[in-house]
Amino acid sequence: MFDILNQRTSELEKSQAQIETIYETSHTLGERLNLDEVVEEILNMVQNILGYGFFSIFILFDKDTLSLLGEIKEGEKKKYPEPKAERLKGVLQGVVSTGEPKRIFDITKDPDFESDTDGIKSFIAVPMISRGKVIGVMIARSTQIGAFLDQDEKIFSILASSAALAVENALLHQKTQELTIVDELTGLYNFRYFSNKLRAEIRRAKRYHLPLSLIMIDIDWFKRCNDTYGHLFGNRVLQEMSQRIKESVRDVDVICRYGGEEFAVILPQTKKTDAQMIGERIRHRVESGDFVSEDKDSKAKITVSLGVASYPENGRTSKELIEKVDEALYLAKGRGKNLVWTV
Repeated sequence: MFDILNQRTSELEKSQAQIETIYETSHTLGERLNLDEVVEEILNMVQNILGYGFFSIFILFDKDTLSLLGEIKEGEKKKYPEPKAERLKGVLQGVVSTGEPKRIFDITKDPDFESDTDGIKSFIAVPMISRGKVIGVMIARSTQIGAFLDQDEKIFSILASSAALAVENALLHQKTQELTIVDELTGLYNFRYFSNKLRAEIRRAKRYHLPLSLIMIDIDWFKRCNDTYGHLFGNRVLQEMSQRIKESVRDVDVICRYGGEEFAVILPQTKKTDAQMIGERIRHRVESGDFVSEDKDSKAKITVSLGVASYPENGRTSKELIEKVDEALYLAKGRGKNLVWTV
């Protein structure tokens, strides 16, 4: 009898200590505005305070999809800067739709639970609710049957509540930051971002002795296009142009709207000959198909002129590289347009 009472007292004291630690740590969590740092802190709290060996945190991407931000698997933490998408279904779908936690004492006896390859026997999922709305789910798993009790659900829910607010604040901050570096019309990075990114890439190229190239793109006869078809069609051309450039370059390349009808592409670890080939691919992609208005009433053939310059042969600073790529672009325009020119 006394042994049982002592055990229950010990469990209550442990739970109370966990709750107090979560509340204390939540202040630090709430001060972080970088999503990566927020996820790192949540993983630390789960590992150090709750001691869970299997844990995952998801945010709701849309009504049918979850994005995995981070997880703990057999004690090893892992974050996903590019969240992994997973279809919302089964138990988690129920947690999201009801906004209520779900505990499974023995998953081998639960028909709604899919088989697990990690030897998992029990499971708990709690909704992440911020401002009355479910924004994600946190789940913990165990290789022991019945590992999660009422008190575990209570503590896990407290952590999920703090995590939800921190994650939502970080996402809002991220969107605000993106507005300052993204061009509203095209969705590409703007000139401000371009300037900082080019300087950063030049520093990296210097440090690791890597090549770096820059392409400047200008739409030929764009003013005439605006005068003939109107500015709405001109905007449509800029948007379609952005898409065609994206389709012509690699994932590592950085596309920016430099200003007006000019675009810039930063090509990390790229020699001039390769950059020229990429420029030619862009030029061909642009001229290969008509640009059509949204209402399909107007269409036009559009071409671009491109200048190419490379580090270090054309410049060792961002100012020098931009001057040289401008020179190349000027020569491409002057020699008949619809050309790729290198210096």
